This record gives sequence, structure tokens and C-alpha cells, in this order.
Amino acid sequence: ICNSPPSLFLFKSATTAGPDGAERIQGAVLQQQVTVTGVQYRLDGGEWLAASANDGIFDSDLEGFSITVAGGSAQRTLEVRAFNAAGLVSTEKMTLSTTKP
Repeated sequence: ICNSPPSLFLFKSATTAGPDGAERIQGAVLQQQVTVTGVQYRLDGGEWLAASANDGIFDSDLEGFSITVAGGSAQRTLEVRAFNAAGLVSTEKMTLSTTKP
């Protein structure tokens, strides 16, 4: 039985901006006893979108992931949530402030 939500980490120091202003955010999810089943993200309370697992699929107890969002001209709030096989969810937020070149 798993009663603990996954541990979700967003690596602010690993956030990079591309030449087009797109921002790439790296993160990881750790879960004991059951597997991580997915990660989603949204900007400023918008629609939830799927993040990409670094190994191609969310199916283990430790998963790295990446999120790419278009650059913007103002501060925005990135919200990320992670799911485990027991149906539990964790959520973290990060402020983005990259501007387009």
C-alpha cells in the first residue's frame, strides 16, 4: 500500500533558454513502493499538458523529465504535477521570466 505522493523536483539551475526564447525546464520525480505514471504542466492556470519523460515513458520509481515552453515577455507561473500508480499527486510551482530575443 502506498500512502505517500511522489516527490517532485524542479531544477531551476538546469533551466535553459534557446535562441528562439523557448525555455526548457528539467525535473525529476521520486516515488517509493509504486511507479511514477506521468507528469503534466500548465502556464498561468491554463490547460494541462503532458511533460516528456527523459527515457521515453513514465514507468519507474525515479523519472527525469523535461518541459519546453515558448518564451514570453512577462513573468509567468509554471505549475507541474506528478502522478503515481496509487493515484496520488504532487504539485510544484516555478516562476518563469525569460523574454524573447
